[in-house]
Amino acid sequence: MTTTNTAVPVPVPAQPRIPVPVTEALTHVGAHTDEHVAIYFWQMGGERLFPGAAKTRVEFVLDLAPRGDAAFDADGKVPFGCGHGRYDEHNTKEREKTCCALLVAQDLGLTHDKTVMRIVKEALRCDTKPGVKVTELPAITKVYNRRLKNADSFIWVWCKKALKCIHHYLYYTYGPAANEKTLVEIFEALVQKGHFNPKTEVETKALANLRKHLEASMERRRKLEMNPDPEKDYIFELS
Repeated sequence: MTTTNTAVPVPVPAQPRIPVPVTEALTHVGAHTDEHVAIYFWQMGGERLFPGAAKTRVEFVLDLAPRGDAAFDADGKVPFGCGHGRYDEHNTKEREKTCCALLVAQDLGLTHDKTVMRIVKEALRCDTKPGVKVTELPAITKVYNRRLKNADSFIWVWCKKALKCIHHYLYYTYGPAANEKTLVEIFEALVQKGHFNPKTEVETKALANLRKHLEASMERRRKLEMNPDPEKDYIFELS
């Protein structure tokens, strides 16, 4: 997938508010794709309500004490998915119907942007419904969180790049490029080059299992293109 440097336009909020200058975005250690999506769109579309949002550094914290929006705003910090603030879905009465990303989209007036909402809707599904596939971005992010120590910043940067690719792909409706390889073809090329070199029976089985998951990922995308599902978009799939 290729992207351009052209910025994707994001609508400005519909309702004027007193701007809150900010320097930091806060979220919990082991942040999920939901928080990543929320911060991604907040940094992109929150500058009017939160001057400095586009350049905020993202900090990952443990056990952030609930202080309320006024206290966090005074410090120039905005918490996501924690702190019982405006973007903490755990602080709502309908937890199963919302998520951090949706709260951001609603607050910034982005809910009429179809591209934004396709991504937000998938974040909501993966955050509140069972059945997330192992080849979807939220599941991969959870694996990173489990396997890597003190890697929250690395995971955020990686996920932000992935979200940018997905966002641009949806907005500009890219078609297949000439000589573009499929996910499985890329995988098999890496196998042939020796990037995967199983030495035990367990590793051999793991490689075969990975191949099976990648093939299933492509099959889900193919079926969805033929028969769209209003409940599942699968835009977070590796394929």
